[in-house]
Amino acid sequence: MMSSKKYSAFSFSQIGASHCKTGKECQDASLAFHGYDYAAAIVCDGHGGDKHFRSGVGARLAVEAGRDAIQQFVSEKRRFRQNISEEEISHLGKSIILSWRMKVAGHICENPFSVAEQKILSPNIPFDQERNGLTAYGTTFLAAILCREYLCLLQLGDGDIRVFSEKGCIVPMPPDNRLQFGATTSLCDLDAYANLRTRAINIKGIKGCWLSSDGIKNSFCDEKDFIAFIRMVKKEYREKNFLVFSKEIKDFLPALTKRGSGDDLSIAYITG
Repeated sequence: MMSSKKYSAFSFSQIGASHCKTGKECQDASLAFHGYDYAAAIVCDGHGGDKHFRSGVGARLAVEAGRDAIQQFVSEKRRFRQNISEEEISHLGKSIILSWRMKVAGHICENPFSVAEQKILSPNIPFDQERNGLTAYGTTFLAAILCREYLCLLQLGDGDIRVFSEKGCIVPMPPDNRLQFGATTSLCDLDAYANLRTRAINIKGIKGCWLSSDGIKNSFCDEKDFIAFIRMVKKEYREKNFLVFSKEIKDFLPALTKRGSGDDLSIAYITG
């Protein structure tokens, strides 16, 4: 977490209890960062599973791609100082997808698939080597940016974004009915551009934006309990010293995954 006079942000990721039992690495990655005139957060959830055997790396590469593209985006907004359009957010998302694919290609060049890994991939998609490689690194992507007079949102795949305003908590992104029963769209989809959801919202009345991987919501019985958890975290963040708050969250998340979804957990929040 970093703070300035106006903006602040935090993010945390926790390996899931089920992954600890099986010896798997954490498939989630998250990041919160800001400067004097913006705040941003990213949450990525690698798919796991046999054919997505490098999705933990994929999530980390997605965070890196998002960070670099967002910082460049903010720099351009400073220079030209124009309003932010939905089209620009969509373009930002496309640049992140392209950057992620390039990072994945670079990682494969440095770490070629073993014979055993190729056998895992080939039965799934035998004739499309590009998609084959991307599949191994599959991950979702969530990002939120407070910049100038706008809250900019990007989502590809499942996970949750909640915006808190003077009127309460809202779900800002349009629904995607494909995201049910464990199915999700992904950065590894060849039609990822078409599956990207974006929004640019005027920040008047907005108090903050929350991001979390699906392991968080799946740890609660219903939406009411999920929102109560978010409000509790926001309250603790607002009222406590960050070192104290950070320790409490790091102590709480392992307990939450153990008694809840068992999945990896990521949370992030930005305010300004």
